[in-house]
Amino acid sequence: MRPVRPVSRLIVSIILCILISLPLFIFYAKYLPKLQAMVQGHGMESDTMWGNMFAIQRNSPCEKKMKIVYLKTHKCASSSLQNIFLRFGERHNLNFVLPNSGYQIGGGAVKFSQSMLGSDPKQNYNILCMHTRFNKIEMEAVMGKNTAYITMLRDPIDVFESQWQFYGLHGHFGMNIDQFAVAPKIGKLSTRWWKQIGQNQMLWDLGLDEVENEEMVLKKIDEIEKHFDLVMIAEQFDESLVLMKETLCWDFEDITSLKLNGRKDGWKKSLNESTKSYLKKYLNSDYMLYNHFKNIFQYKIKQFGTNKMNSELQNLAKTTADMTKSCSVTAEDNAALRGDSAWWGPGLVGYKVTGGVAEECRLMVMAELKFVDRIRKKQRGVRNDKTGEKEEPASK
Repeated sequence: MRPVRPVSRLIVSIILCILISLPLFIFYAKYLPKLQAMVQGHGMESDTMWGNMFAIQRNSPCEKKMKIVYLKTHKCASSSLQNIFLRFGERHNLNFVLPNSGYQIGGGAVKFSQSMLGSDPKQNYNILCMHTRFNKIEMEAVMGKNTAYITMLRDPIDVFESQWQFYGLHGHFGMNIDQFAVAPKIGKLSTRWWKQIGQNQMLWDLGLDEVENEEMVLKKIDEIEKHFDLVMIAEQFDESLVLMKETLCWDFEDITSLKLNGRKDGWKKSLNESTKSYLKKYLNSDYMLYNHFKNIFQYKIKQFGTNKMNSELQNLAKTTADMTKSCSVTAEDNAALRGDSAWWGPGLVGYKVTGGVAEECRLMVMAELKFVDRIRKKQRGVRNDKTGEKEEPASK
């Protein structure tokens, strides 16, 4: 047997190296630019990039997600989104996480806990979409691990101006918003209204107490990126609905909505540039949160595809228009409305159904408090599951 010549060994080694390296070369050529774009867009590295990269694409048949936590942030189009989840749950006879009374789970600085759900927090819950402060461990103990987490963010100055008007913070602080913006934040000006509403509201809702501590803010941003399947942006509400539809494997009929709990134009205060400048510094932590996830959101839209997004937006607009027409929905002054469609709060636009007889029409314009009462009453009654056995009441 003749020995293998050195030249032959060299050729074999080269061929083996090429065969081994070729798949890696193809992979990096395809995906490295995307990774670089993500790092540049985020402003920080993240160990969740691989998970987020392909999170939105629906390339194969899937089942609708029925276990969802929608972290309802204050003044971020939250009532419109909540109505979508309430209607979806009603349509599919799902079980909601509700407080024993009232319309939020917990209050003040208290974060979500199983103990807030009464005597039986271990039921087979499907949807949590009430105002509450984020607490991943406690929420997962109630909802289980196979749950989609979703929330929405909005420009922090718009959030603050909206809550200032809605909650009458001028009365709490004894000054208008322009005066508040420039005033030193000491004494009462450093407090939260009812220990709940105030500075960096979105981070507060997401469970952060130290809302001015930059290190803690960065940790919270990282936590949200790891645990949330989708962080939507209110300024791109329709695009957010499209990505939510893909994330949850829902249909267009599941995401039709109206702008609920929105203010009339005359109730929106236009802030001067000086006030905006002071508020931007005051809300710096929320801007860190907002800008981070806005960059991720823009990347996800780009990844989704411009042509596909435009097509989806057209389909969503048509589905919503068809629903609005079939229900004969008209915008009204909320103060003139009565019954289930009358919302709580000053200066709001409400809606009235004048022609539709379908239950879905009435639910689409139903005020949040009335809708929650309806579901709570239903869940307190006796319900039969698929086997015909009685379920325990959802709350007592």
